[in-house]
Amino acid sequence: MKKLNLMVAAATAVVALGMAGSAGAVDYAYMTGSTLPWDQSTNEDAMNAAFGSGAWNGFHGFDNSVFTAGYAFIYLDGSDQTTGEINTFLGANLSNLETFVSSGGRVLLNIARNTDFGTTLTGFGTSIAGDSSYNLASSSADLTTDGVAAGLDLNGAGTSFGGGYFSHDVVSGVDVCYISGSAGCVFGAVTEGLFVGGQTTTNFHSGSDPFQLRVNELNLAATGAVNVGGAVPEPATWALMIGGFGLAGAALRRRRVVAA
Repeated sequence: MKKLNLMVAAATAVVALGMAGSAGAVDYAYMTGSTLPWDQSTNEDAMNAAFGSGAWNGFHGFDNSVFTAGYAFIYLDGSDQTTGEINTFLGANLSNLETFVSSGGRVLLNIARNTDFGTTLTGFGTSIAGDSSYNLASSSADLTTDGVAAGLDLNGAGTSFGGGYFSHDVVSGVDVCYISGSAGCVFGAVTEGLFVGGQTTTNFHSGSDPFQLRVNELNLAATGAVNVGGAVPEPATWALMIGGFGLAGAALRRRRVVAA
């Protein structure tokens, strides 16, 4: 019995190590321009809520090396005064983005412009557009039937939102629209794994819980499902947890053999 307890304790320690974080590669990245959109940290807060503090890497200044650094999910936001920066970046690296996604990576690309108005090509036939008169801006938005089916309303996020503005841009060319604004689709995706949006930061939003909506969007874009009840464990953490459970199971099987 003492030997069994020691083995179970060792397995528990392995699980605890995984839950505390590992020295392995980080799977999630957030990249924006040289300044934060509207000088707000709400996107960083949402990344922490979605994946856990310290479980993702953040970058200021768009750099194509992000596509070859081993990330599973990349959140690119070129909103506010950084629209020109992301336009230049995508103009030179759209094929790199498509290759990354076609190879199994997942991307959330968001642009809510205050400058450099027009249309930005965002890959796989999608685009994001805004104009200087804000005719394409949405002061209200609702989850579509597909948005509800995808679980974007979970964890108290709600289904209807407002804002000044909720979004500055609209998206086109998506296979599915998850959130429809008063001016058109403001968050959608193509089946290859590219999610596109025109939303402002959540400090401009109203509704049940717009911050939780952004967290749900990150979960959906990164993993294909909205997480219920906490941050998404990294793949390395899951591996350690499974290994720990395996050790515990092996110990129990050994006990039964000895007893027999």
